[in-house]
Amino acid sequence: MKEEKDVLEKAIFQALDRLYKNDYYLIENKLHEQCVGFRFGLYLYEELKHCGYDEYDLDAEYDKNMDRKKWLKSWPKGARPDFILHKRGDNIPTNILIIELKKGKRPYVSKRDKLKIQEFMRWPYKYRYGATILLSPVKPCLKWIP
Repeated sequence: MKEEKDVLEKAIFQALDRLYKNDYYLIENKLHEQCVGFRFGLYLYEELKHCGYDEYDLDAEYDKNMDRKKWLKSWPKGARPDFILHKRGDNIPTNILIIELKKGKRPYVSKRDKLKIQEFMRWPYKYRYGATILLSPVKPCLKWIP
């Protein structure tokens, strides 16, 4: 499992490098998180395809679990992760990664974001890995959530 996490981390950092190199304007000028996230998602998808995840889907704001709304104990009305790496129409064996993306200046993970990720890592979704990414004007910060 450590090897898989290392591969994912490398892909994330390569995508972040591309984001900061090619689209720093979006971060510097404080565009909306979804605008910046879109660009990050494009780069991450390309990086993941090159490291063995070409049969998986990277989706943003994905709010369904099979044919029902995604929900969590703390979000009974529904929850939408910023990014998930999975296979659409499948569940536990192919739920790989959940990411919450934030903009800010400090590498701080809110209790709410941490709880959201941890709940997605439990039944019924069982994502293998969860992470937050803070996009700051200086450099990005990746934090894995246990």
